[in-house]
Amino acid sequence: MKSYPENYCFEENEHFIRKKKTGRLTLINRSLFSDAIDLCIQSPDIYLDKSTILKDEDGTKAGIAVLDDNSKVFIKKYTGKNISYSFKYMFRNARPVKVWRVSWLLENNNILFPKSMAIITSRKCRLLGDCYLFTQVIDNAVQSDRFFESTLIDSDHVMEFCSRVMDLLANIHRLGIVHGDCKLSNFFVENYSETNYRIGIWDLDGASINNTVSSNIGMTDITRFIAAVIEKSNKLNLHLNIAKLLEHCIKCYENKFDFCLNPSLIELGVRKHLKRKNINYEFDKM
Repeated sequence: MKSYPENYCFEENEHFIRKKKTGRLTLINRSLFSDAIDLCIQSPDIYLDKSTILKDEDGTKAGIAVLDDNSKVFIKKYTGKNISYSFKYMFRNARPVKVWRVSWLLENNNILFPKSMAIITSRKCRLLGDCYLFTQVIDNAVQSDRFFESTLIDSDHVMEFCSRVMDLLANIHRLGIVHGDCKLSNFFVENYSETNYRIGIWDLDGASINNTVSSNIGMTDITRFIAAVIEKSNKLNLHLNIAKLLEHCIKCYENKFDFCLNPSLIELGVRKHLKRKNINYEFDKM
């Protein structure tokens, strides 16, 4: 799998278009550039206000906009909620920059996700202002929690679904990437039927790149996902043998990633996630 060369520059390279004005930096993925996306980047609020709004809370506004060439783009605007937010990011990268870096690494390793088309960051006296993220829209993508409800009708289907997600997580973790919020709705299914589908991942706001890859790098991602599967199965009255589920997920992950997981720590992590949700679930013996 490809990783970044040491001292790789995310601004000055042949793959990105860089535009800089006083206090404002724009980076554009050259392979996804078009006149339509360029117009959108120049006036993002106009397009966002006309978009189908998906989220508008906690300093974040997001929606799917239709561009002048009838293509679609997902726009997310990050607005500082208060002065403490601005001070917090005085010496940190803005969230769109973090997403940009993670996205480029995923794109270069053929991971299925909505590719980042562009970002805008703005600062005044180092204080962070409004920032924007522009990504592709995958029209035939279905959130995996909805896929879970409509298609995963028995434990065998659930196990197969978990196998594919573990493969995906192992590939991401091998790159040093931790997603940070592996709930079901942050995975999606493309071209789906009961047996023929691909798993992708989105919402990279909490993702990070780690220089050191170890067996513990993705522990939180794994336990968060398994807990989400148990929670969803519980709501659908779909009985799962939890011991087999944990064993299956661990085996699938280890087959892809040359590290051994600690089953006891995995179970402990899953229990902690479920406890936060006030879910009492009887664990079978492993």
